[in-house]
Amino acid sequence: MRPIAFCERCRGMEAGWNRKYLTHRIVCMGRPSFYLRLLAYTVTVAFLISFFPSTTSIEVSDRSDPAAATVQAGEEAVPTVSDPAVYAIEDVLGRHSRVDSAQRARIARAVVTSARKHDVDPFLVASILVVESSGDPFAISERDAVGIMQIHVPTWGLLAEAQGINLFRLEDNIDMGTRILKDYTRRHGLWDGVLRYLGVTGPGEGTSYVQRVQGIYSDRLAD
Repeated sequence: MRPIAFCERCRGMEAGWNRKYLTHRIVCMGRPSFYLRLLAYTVTVAFLISFFPSTTSIEVSDRSDPAAATVQAGEEAVPTVSDPAVYAIEDVLGRHSRVDSAQRARIARAVVTSARKHDVDPFLVASILVVESSGDPFAISERDAVGIMQIHVPTWGLLAEAQGINLFRLEDNIDMGTRILKDYTRRHGLWDGVLRYLGVTGPGEGTSYVQRVQGIYSDRLAD
């Protein structure tokens, strides 16, 4: 895994002795920030995976809902690859995203785990994931949204920092995205909640986004 740094000023970059990263160190390291801690965490994980590929694992603890979501869900058992729900989400990813077959099972397990924990339809989570990033855990948008569920850093970065969430680790990103989605759909209804996830609050905006999500979400009904 290639270490990636991100900050609002320098945006995504490869960590190392390159001009963009050195500028980041000189200009942006005057104050400790979420992005630098994220970089350190990512480098540490990469180191551990490189030297202990068969024994290292990172546990994701249960965390409180963001913003107005106040009900904390209990831990759920991680589903196995043989779980029918995991197979179903893998099928969605295979048909609608560029995720390679080796990564689909991991993403599908993370989707099913978080969906069950937060009582959200896993097909909805998978549909938004595909539209947001096409399954790329290192995606960075021009609007400063990062990771597989495109978490908006200016809105949610401080919460992610406070809860020790690595937004470039797909399990963490999916879990946080699912919690955000749960809160929006609970407060605003299904499709208005999906619009809120996109960041849309005005009338008539985000129609094509919702249609894309609906297209993937409803495709399972044809099976």
